[in-house]
Amino acid sequence: MTSHTPSDRMLTLETKVAYQDKLIADLNEVLLERGMQLDALQARVEGLARLMRQGPDEEPSNDPPPHY
Repeated sequence: MTSHTPSDRMLTLETKVAYQDKLIADLNEVLLERGMQLDALQARVEGLARLMRQGPDEEPSNDPPPHY
């Protein structure tokens, strides 16, 4: 049977906390990056929606495409 002294238990807990702190910091960084990506995508969607509401600048031509 392994002896678990208070010192061993404290070291184990400190190690676990250190790993959890690193994981939380890494996850926070990922969330911040994803938030910035989401903001950029929202701006693009809003820009496209604005363009669609404005409609085309000119009437589409009835000319056949060049491959005909």
